[in-house]
Amino acid sequence: MEDDTVKIHEEQVPNSGFGSGSFLKRCRLKKEVEAPVAKDVHYEAKDFRIGAKVKANGSTFVLTDADLLVFKFMENHPEIYTDIRVEDQMKLADILNGRKELPYTEKMRLLEQLRNAVVMRYGCSAYPIEAIPDLGSDLVLKNIALERLYSGNLPIPLELLQKLVDAFAFEDRTNVDEVRTYLLVALGHNKDHSK
Repeated sequence: MEDDTVKIHEEQVPNSGFGSGSFLKRCRLKKEVEAPVAKDVHYEAKDFRIGAKVKANGSTFVLTDADLLVFKFMENHPEIYTDIRVEDQMKLADILNGRKELPYTEKMRLLEQLRNAVVMRYGCSAYPIEAIPDLGSDLVLKNIALERLYSGNLPIPLELLQKLVDAFAFEDRTNVDEVRTYLLVALGHNKDHSK
């Protein structure tokens, strides 16, 4: 992003017959354009979106996924991505990769299960905010988020904490801001309460 260069690295896929390693070393990647132009046109950040095709060294790559940091970058730079919505990009990535977002009804069922567990183990009063472990912010590795939740000795069984972490996971990371919102409500607090 800082210098408009592109690097393509191929990961090892067992028994694929293809090698791994560097497919394209870091460089400014020239676009193929149909009409003649006076000056070379290179790929820019706005060209990289889910569903886009990028041509390099005679091969065409279709972008089918990105990590959450890329989606966060898109969200924070609407001046670059003027004609897309980040939510649409994330949904398209999920569709292309066979992932499904947890439906709203299942999220509400999970919240109800969490709240019931808290009421059964702690009672109806709000669980002390200061006793809730610090989860960090944005994206955290799933196992670290689960460890932090479990180490807080919350009145919630481990299997429900696991479901909560998985409900907002993307690959190996979870969105702890969403996890915290559900956790606060389950523990009897207003979802907008900040720690």
